[in-house]
Amino acid sequence: MLRHRFGHINQAERFRAEMSMRRRKPGKSIQELYEIKRLLALSFPGESGGLYDIIGRDAFLASLDDPAMRVKVLELQPSSMDDALTIVCRLQTYQALNLLDKSAETNPAVEDRKRVRVVKPDKTVSFDTGADRDEVMERRFKQMEGDLAVQKRELRQLSADAQQWKDRAIAAEQRAQAFYPPPAWSLVPIPCFVPCATIT
Repeated sequence: MLRHRFGHINQAERFRAEMSMRRRKPGKSIQELYEIKRLLALSFPGESGGLYDIIGRDAFLASLDDPAMRVKVLELQPSSMDDALTIVCRLQTYQALNLLDKSAETNPAVEDRKRVRVVKPDKTVSFDTGADRDEVMERRFKQMEGDLAVQKRELRQLSADAQQWKDRAIAAEQRAQAFYPPPAWSLVPIPCFVPCATIT
């Protein structure tokens, strides 16, 4: 008895009536009408297929409460409620953009932004002639030559410093050998025994 009273099994007719009477309220988004999909599943439990999709599509388009939009969507032949929702969203976006363009055309503030403004420079602008460009290039070239000469001097100085440190290291090693002579055992030759192969 509880299943019959509170369950969805015997209430399919009520869900069909609710689905057919559902209409879009002013200010509500189209995605909220997607509840029709739930009502469709409750109205026809266990059903699927082409006829099921067409019933859902027609209930969705009727719930839009906009006959002109319904005709436009049906002209594009959506096969299911999902396709119809996609088409409706796209058409509403196009309508909103069209309204924006029309309001922009009549709005004087937008017209002011479209006008071209002439801006006078504070300083007089002089254009470089060929001679000026040559002078600038000559100055840059001289600056680069000067930088190159400085770098060459630094490189020579670094090379001289490296040689000086190398000479100092050699002199320090020679002094260390003179002060600390090598041990006597390091001067004795070590015999090397190489095994001889027997020839047969």
